[in-house]
Amino acid sequence: MRSLLLLLLLTCSLSAQEKGKIGGFDDAAKKAPRDTAAAPSATAVPAAVLTESGGEFDIVAFFEFLEVTADIVQAAALVTSSVFLQAPGEDSLRYGGTFWTRGYAPYPYAIPETGVLSPRSAKPYMLRFELERFSDFAGLTGLGGTLRGAVHPAFALEASFQDLTENLTTRSDHIRFYRAGFNYHRIRAETALLWWGLGIKGMSATTVHSAGLDFHTGAEFYPAAPVSFRLEYSVGRINGNGLHEFFTGVRFHYERFALAAGYRYYGIGGASLSGMTAGVLLHF
Repeated sequence: MRSLLLLLLLTCSLSAQEKGKIGGFDDAAKKAPRDTAAAPSATAVPAAVLTESGGEFDIVAFFEFLEVTADIVQAAALVTSSVFLQAPGEDSLRYGGTFWTRGYAPYPYAIPETGVLSPRSAKPYMLRFELERFSDFAGLTGLGGTLRGAVHPAFALEASFQDLTENLTTRSDHIRFYRAGFNYHRIRAETALLWWGLGIKGMSATTVHSAGLDFHTGAEFYPAAPVSFRLEYSVGRINGNGLHEFFTGVRFHYERFALAAGYRYYGIGGASLSGMTAGVLLHF
């Protein structure tokens, strides 16, 4: 009886002390980031609007400052709009007036030399689901899925999850990642789709169960049938830390079905989880 009790205590002790990759990731996620020194506050009125004699207020210089500021804001707004939304003349020069009216191909390469969006005969919506297996070939495995749908050429909704398991000597650790949000299709070419979006990103592990705002961007390239390539990056805020996710992969398409393989990475506070993925994709 005493031997059994000692064995039980030893097992519990080893279980408490044993820490794997998921445990390290969980610990990093619950740590608050280091405080940074606050930047000195700027003066409310620039020195240029004060005269050299006694620092009196110069109304002429003040309005000149406002005019310059307005020009800078206008230029910044134009650049931001061109980068993230649409550049002046882009619709007519690049898309022949179809930037906002393109349709979705039934599936990649259903229309010759076309991936997702096309100005030619196409359907007004897109819906697809991808299921993948994850492994780092060192005890960390998982299952994930992504559902993506759209009824307009400019926007899409997307939701994804990853459920990872690490088998240790005395127990199994689990961690789940999830994300949901909208995508804006910035580049809508026949052979390339590039997007950015906002949403919610979260994780659930042994001690950390948290979610925060998420920014993500990605691209798909369709160089020639039956191959396509995909790149994705997203970052969300978890307990004041940045939760980073990166994915790159290749797909082999056959009508509405595709085989996929890739590499997925998660990082937070100096800890990381990464591995290879393999899965299937179905277009509805």
